[in-house]
Amino acid sequence: MLVNWLFGMSVMAFWSSLTCSSVSAVATFSYLRFIDFQVRDRYEQRLAEYQQQLAEYESYQLCYLQPNGKETEQYNFMLQEQSKLLKSLLKKIVQPPASQSKGGVQQGVSEKQFFVYLCRYFSGFYDFCMGGEFPIPGTSFRYTADFILIHKPTGLAIDIEIDEPYDGRTGKPHHCVDRNKDSQRNRFFLERNWVVIRFSELQVVKYPDACCRVIARVICQITGDYRGLVQLGNVADLLSHKQWTVKEATYMAKMRFRQSYLENNF
Repeated sequence: MLVNWLFGMSVMAFWSSLTCSSVSAVATFSYLRFIDFQVRDRYEQRLAEYQQQLAEYESYQLCYLQPNGKETEQYNFMLQEQSKLLKSLLKKIVQPPASQSKGGVQQGVSEKQFFVYLCRYFSGFYDFCMGGEFPIPGTSFRYTADFILIHKPTGLAIDIEIDEPYDGRTGKPHHCVDRNKDSQRNRFFLERNWVVIRFSELQVVKYPDACCRVIARVICQITGDYRGLVQLGNVADLLSHKQWTVKEATYMAKMRFRQSYLENNF
């Protein structure tokens, strides 16, 4: 009887401890979930407040700096002074060649479509065109720009490039981060005081307005000209796209990655 009584007590103690542990675990889990929800709600609330304040600030900035009436003359004078400072800092911008034709270089459908958006947002204060060949000193080769954009008030020159992960016909990897071809090409334009802006093909196909906002923001940061941002003020920021390696580009070619967004948009 004593043995049975002790065994019964030990069983009861075991189940009691197990029950207490379970209750404690549930209580701890509930408390942590409650704290997690509180922190998450507080973060989302602060993030929403920040985004709203940022949007209001940018809207105020664009409206305030947009010239009208008597402010137009002051604004133009500011741009002229900014232009003098810009030219003194950039020293001498190597002008694009007289002929802007790509010649025998094939133009992709994404380039032709993006050119429509450039025409929509950058007419008036800009000279722009598709292509332009730049001789490489000491060689018989040339660099060909996808797009050339010149800011008329300051003369700021921008080379805009659209990078595909691989050739559509051969599947050969293009514009890979572990190759230095693009770096050499960028250096060629930077040494001539050009700005180089690179987008992935996916970005210009799916988010062309956001890409134009990036261009307008770069122009604003360098020259102080906010006019390009006025009509793009409600456009969302461009989503980033990680640059690919040779191995990743080869895999994308095998999986026909470009077709996943080209076929849906063209």
